Amino acid sequence: MHTLAQLLVLAALPTASVPAPPQGAFPVDVRGWRLAKGPETFDARSIYDYMDGEADIYMTYGFRCMHHAVYERDGKALVVEAYDLGSPAEAFGMFTNITAGKPVLLAQAGRYGYGELCFWQGRYFTKIYEKQRAQDARPDIALLATRILPALGDGGPASPFIRAVLPPALKPTNIGYFHRDANLNNFYYVSTENILELSDETECVLADCTSGAKAIKLVVIRYPSESVRDEAWAGFCRTIFPGDATTAADVFRGERVPEGTYTGIKKLSSRSGAPLLGICFEATSTDQCHTVLGLVEAYIGSGAADACQACGGCCSGAEGCPKPCCAKTPCCGGAVP
Repeated sequence: MHTLAQLLVLAALPTASVPAPPQGAFPVDVRGWRLAKGPETFDARSIYDYMDGEADIYMTYGFRCMHHAVYERDGKALVVEAYDLGSPAEAFGMFTNITAGKPVLLAQAGRYGYGELCFWQGRYFTKIYEKQRAQDARPDIALLATRILPALGDGGPASPFIRAVLPPALKPTNIGYFHRDANLNNFYYVSTENILELSDETECVLADCTSGAKAIKLVVIRYPSESVRDEAWAGFCRTIFPGDATTAADVFRGERVPEGTYTGIKKLSSRSGAPLLGICFEATSTDQCHTVLGLVEAYIGSGAADACQACGGCCSGAEGCPKPCCAKTPCCGGAVP
């Protein structure tokens, strides 16, 4: 049964044509695995019937449709879900929500764990799993993935915003890319309220970074206008630094928070003048917050990322990536797509 919120979302969805499955993506037979169901396509309305309560996150990443098929052999069933999210940037963003399991060298980036393989290729985020989550199904899942992969296209880069705002000196890992506040709280809980004014018009990146010997959380957000950025600044400071006399003229605030660590926030601008906010969580001092966010500001201003050769997303964290750009692209350092 749909919740009221989901019904409101469904009512607001436009009616649009649904893309057909990529040609050749669902072969009839793969070494004895026979196509038993599908392919069938779920649009932004019918997806809620397929996965009631779990579809919302896909809507935050430009969901167009999901192509679904089931393969059967020897009493087992492999389920394929290929999500068309409209662009490589959105598909990569959805992939960054997958943290279970271990990286695998498949497509532009992949992870396998608990009987499920997830991978990113071009505008598609794809999941393949054995219906009963049998752990011995991994070779068959990998086999099916290699047959499906060529039909998903040549791929494409993740958002250039990621490279543009994450200094390699901070050794960013566990990168998350998103737009809305619900996504932020999936990665790192901040507040029950949307104090950072996040929406489909904001572009956000979160990463685990290293400053000295201490690991910190870094968030950088691009806003559609300076006024929205300033509203977010004020809302964040009121909530995180209660009683603090923050003004609109301030550009940096850093304070000790109840958890015993320090949080800092700084107003930034991209090289093109777009308004940004940089936020540092879990620091050891206000000075560390200031240093980290100052490094981000200097990196953005230096234009170092502008010289980065796009590596098509091969630097998304999979160890041992065979593509040479992972080692040779200085502003990626093998960590940032």
